[in-house]
Amino acid sequence: MKNLTLILLFTLLVGTNLHSQESYIKNRWTLKLAYANYQINISNGAWKYETTGNYQLEADYGFLNFLEAGVFGGYSSWLMGNESLYTYGANFNVHILPFIIKTENFRFDAYLTGKVGGSIHRYEPYILPGYEAYNLPKIAHRNMLEYGVGLGGAFYLFKHFGVFAEYSFGKYFFIDNKKFRAGIVIKLNK
Repeated sequence: MKNLTLILLFTLLVGTNLHSQESYIKNRWTLKLAYANYQINISNGAWKYETTGNYQLEADYGFLNFLEAGVFGGYSSWLMGNESLYTYGANFNVHILPFIIKTENFRFDAYLTGKVGGSIHRYEPYILPGYEAYNLPKIAHRNMLEYGVGLGGAFYLFKHFGVFAEYSFGKYFFIDNKKFRAGIVIKLNK
């Protein structure tokens, strides 16, 4: 928690000095393409782990000068493609800088983020010898509710293009209850 407080304080201090770019939140579309690495248990409780990449696409719309909400979808695959995970859901971002900076032109963005959604785990189940004749499904699915809250920041290198990172806590499919993701962000103002 101390680290999050320090990150937030640093974000606010640095953000007040970066005024170079239009960043209207209200009526703005924001598109994010993200990547993260996660550990998964690949041996059903035997503590053997594999790292997998998680790709996400997110689209948000600014409803107020400080609030945007949207939807996201993602994909992961491991064990040579025999298992995959599809994530989906809704999210919101409460932008901090509009409460501190009284201008609509800034290059840096800091926000609190929350997400709620689900994941669909698709896998090929292990069928014990002798049970093949029972016509068990070749592909199985398992659904799970996911949610989390965190802190994010973006830095716009150009007028409509930048990079972002988010760190959040919650309940996720992957082993950790923490999530760090980063990627590119594109903003489309009306």
